[in-house]
Amino acid sequence: GDVGLAVRACAEICECLSLDGKETDSSQNIVGQLSCQYVQIYNEKISCLLGSTNEVMMRGEVMQGARTVKVESLEMMLELLCLAEQNKKRAATAMNERSSRSHSILVFNISQRNAERDSLVKSVLHLVDLAGSERLKKSKVEGMHKSEAININRSLMVLGKCVNALVEKKRHVPYFESKLTSILRNSLGGNSRTTAIIAARMDDDHANETLQSLRFGERCASITNTVAAAATNATDAKNAIDRALKLCESQVISLEKRNMQHLPCYAAVKEKYATLKLKRGELE
Repeated sequence: GDVGLAVRACAEICECLSLDGKETDSSQNIVGQLSCQYVQIYNEKISCLLGSTNEVMMRGEVMQGARTVKVESLEMMLELLCLAEQNKKRAATAMNERSSRSHSILVFNISQRNAERDSLVKSVLHLVDLAGSERLKKSKVEGMHKSEAININRSLMVLGKCVNALVEKKRHVPYFESKLTSILRNSLGGNSRTTAIIAARMDDDHANETLQSLRFGERCASITNTVAAAATNATDAKNAIDRALKLCESQVISLEKRNMQHLPCYAAVKEKYATLKLKRGELE
């Protein structure tokens, strides 16, 4: 039967990286690696959908605390998708019996290394499933579900503000007004190619919501991004991160010797070290 966008994307990525075991002429000297993270934003809090109970925090471009899984095959990826589906927040409303109560973001970190040239190309793919905006009069939610709807609508409003700011080429884009837009800031206005897909149906009862969604998609189509690809030397990238890790280690030891673990600078160095370790692991 028909499968969703996420499954089809997984299958295509695994095939292109030869994770299915099939060798291609173009892959003889190129080694591809794939890792993923899967999170949801529920009531403006980020949580991992792949089993980690750690608090997820944004540290630059890194989602610290979210489980990172190295994907070895399409079968493994499909198992992760099934696990994530079980952990997503859903509830019945008057408009939808399986209404998403959170935004979900599937992040693929893809790298390709050319052994002959010792070059490395990395890219990140975000697959974002936005919870639909809902009018409280129509959804008839109360209590906790009402709070969920308010937070969903608020984050979608910030997303709309960011899109409008980008279309109008304003100097300030309010990415950091919501967790959703802070994660997606590079996808919206950075070195990226972005596609917005609007899910709609011919239903007179919800024509106004459909029209608003289509208008949002039209605004998204007005954003112009510039995509540029560049290859870096894999060995140089590893060496640079290793030097930064050693510097962080020496700073941590120095602060601990002076009993300064309570200071904000100690926590900042530890966070930087954890971020560098994640990046170093992606190069292996």
